Amino acid sequence: MSQPTSSASSLCWRCKNPVHGARVNINSPELYARLRSQYGATTLEVQEIDDIANLCERDLEDCEAEMTRLQSQILLLQEKQKRLRAYKTKIRSLSSPVRRIPNEILNVIFEYACDQNLIQESPWSLNSRPPLTKLTSPTISYLPALTISSTCSRWRSVARNPNLWSRLRLEVTTRPTAPGLHDPITNIIQLFLTRSAERLLEINLYILGDPQGRMPAALSS
Repeated sequence: MSQPTSSASSLCWRCKNPVHGARVNINSPELYARLRSQYGATTLEVQEIDDIANLCERDLEDCEAEMTRLQSQILLLQEKQKRLRAYKTKIRSLSSPVRRIPNEILNVIFEYACDQNLIQESPWSLNSRPPLTKLTSPTISYLPALTISSTCSRWRSVARNPNLWSRLRLEVTTRPTAPGLHDPITNIIQLFLTRSAERLLEINLYILGDPQGRMPAALSS
């Protein structure tokens, strides 16, 4: 059997030492010719076969190490690609037409968008009757004033207009609940009352449950 040869083909990406090429010529036709023969290996050939098999194992280890290195490089490139795409989106947003709209016009648009801010008891405590409005999106999407003020610093500044916070739709129940369960909704109501300042409030109040029941927990504080 022919002896495998090796030659330096490149430098290691990490230590810069020479990296040898394949130790075994897997394209050699001699192996296939021997496999088709009827004769087994001699004692000397057995040792040679073991040596070549060991070289194959070292080549396999080299392949595994190279695959690991390439996979790491791919992950780094994918992360870089993701960050570049996000940066591209952000840089293009600087030329967005909405950034050229004067604050006065933005204010008019925001007032139109905030014709109603829905605050619904959550979790809904009346099992026998569902709420009047079925929420199919995140809760904040039904609170345009809160959504606008959370977008960016400029919009937050424009959203200080009390008119945006003075129009509310409340959907609550009279069913008793555990203490503290409605703290989040109470906090939201308080936020709207604070930011509406001294503006007259427009409140559509819907109370579901026993008409003789107690004050809705969300409003009791």
